[in-house]
Amino acid sequence: MIKIALINPRYHPNIFDGGEMHVRKLVSHFTKFADVTVLTTKAIDKESWKDEVDEVSKKDCINIIRFSSETDRNARKFNDLTHSLYADQNPKIKDLTEWIKQVGPYTPSFYEYLQQNFNNYDLFFFVGYNNAFTYFGLPLVKQKAVLIPLTHKEAMLRFNIFDRIFSSPRIIIPSSEGEKKIIQERFNSLPPLFIVGIDVNKPTKILKNTDNKIKKPYCIYIGRISRFKGTWELIEKFMEFKSHNKSKLNLVLIGENNDFIKIPKRKDIIHIPKVSEIQKFSLLADSEFIINSSYYESVSLILLEAWQVKKPVLVNGKCDVLKSQVIQSDGGLFYENYKEFEAMILWLNSHSRERSLLGKNGFKWAKKNYSEIIIRKKLESLVNAMIN
Repeated sequence: MIKIALINPRYHPNIFDGGEMHVRKLVSHFTKFADVTVLTTKAIDKESWKDEVDEVSKKDCINIIRFSSETDRNARKFNDLTHSLYADQNPKIKDLTEWIKQVGPYTPSFYEYLQQNFNNYDLFFFVGYNNAFTYFGLPLVKQKAVLIPLTHKEAMLRFNIFDRIFSSPRIIIPSSEGEKKIIQERFNSLPPLFIVGIDVNKPTKILKNTDNKIKKPYCIYIGRISRFKGTWELIEKFMEFKSHNKSKLNLVLIGENNDFIKIPKRKDIIHIPKVSEIQKFSLLADSEFIINSSYYESVSLILLEAWQVKKPVLVNGKCDVLKSQVIQSDGGLFYENYKEFEAMILWLNSHSRERSLLGKNGFKWAKKNYSEIIIRKKLESLVNAMIN
């Protein structure tokens, strides 16, 4: 049987970041045709990387091997180093290498394991490019390495230490056309690129939302409440929209407030830190449309989830990946400033038939490109081609 090592710094059911959710989806696909081992750390918190989970376990027909991180990050020194590197147009390799060690998890026992077990696996799938797990680990097994980079158009992407990571694997798997374009524009020396992505599955039955705090009509944002996700700008734009327009529209924010953003206490802005999968899809199905204000995406899961229930989306057009998904699918609209934000909301509110059509377009596009069957076929054909 084909043996695959799936590598990500964290792997735990209580972690809901995009990378970890991506890995769990990959596990569900790979186990259908391969023997899968997840190589990860004992950490849950990605700031301290301290050990919190047992070393070796077996769950859901996969082996999980965990390693201790030796990252000892001083938050103040790390932030100072990060700011200085971002400000430097030509940072030194020595400083960048120290920085990626501090990003973590720096895990010598894992690197030793890769060298000792190279012949025990057919392929090594590394998820995420900007961490010490991938940076120091991938080159050790590059002849069998596959990189799923989850690339965003972010400032750190210009650091030249990443040239080696993107040129070393046998193949790179972007999650979308938008991410593929970002990679091709940044790096000159690349192996073949093969788009796969990730599928989403809605519950078999979507229940009616019973949360009395949430009043219709509403638009909804689901994700981390963070400046990097453009959440504060979204709140500001929404408040300005309400001050200029007599609208009953409410804004629902679902997600942990990572940056401790001060969310205004208003009846038309409702924040709920966490909901179940069933609740999430109920809220999506009852909404007018979904908003994704993020600046950094490789593929937007929430857009795919919105289209599962045939809802249109409104996205930040300054994020190339989001804009690309919307244009390709014809499943929504985008904005790049307040005037466009206002115009798009007014149009969506006043064009119910066209709004419904956008949602249906998104559903068809997602089914064609990101369904469970499509993703599994792509992964299986890719693995077989690489091995044979």
